[in-house]
Amino acid sequence: MSDELFPRDLTAERGVLGCCLLTPALSLSDVLAKLGNNEPHDAFYDTHHREIFRAMFKLYRDGTGIDILTLTSLLKKEKPDQPWASLMAELEDEVGSSVNLEFYLNPVMECWYLRKLIEVSRHHVELAKKPG
Repeated sequence: MSDELFPRDLTAERGVLGCCLLTPALSLSDVLAKLGNNEPHDAFYDTHHREIFRAMFKLYRDGTGIDILTLTSLLKKEKPDQPWASLMAELEDEVGSSVNLEFYLNPVMECWYLRKLIEVSRHHVELAKKPG
């Protein structure tokens, strides 16, 4: 299946990340309440978004304060060639307020569930093709 067919809402992903940067403790607890604590970063389709959320989740879980500097420091250890600081500054600027977290989170969750459904369906199609 072509990558073009996988559901995603990159604007909503950016919105969730921006909200989490503005009010990390409050936003992350709300996001984790919906996504769960088991690989919540998988809800993000974009690779950079997934890496940023993975780093946020790690800092949150470890009790470390979350801001652009702590995130950039952690992300640069893993992938030093990426422009993490500028990417996160853009995310923070795009949102302006974390009041619309639910507005951004709902489409991210919906696309994630649809991608999981596609994966499971593809697996079952492959099983159905095998005789016996």
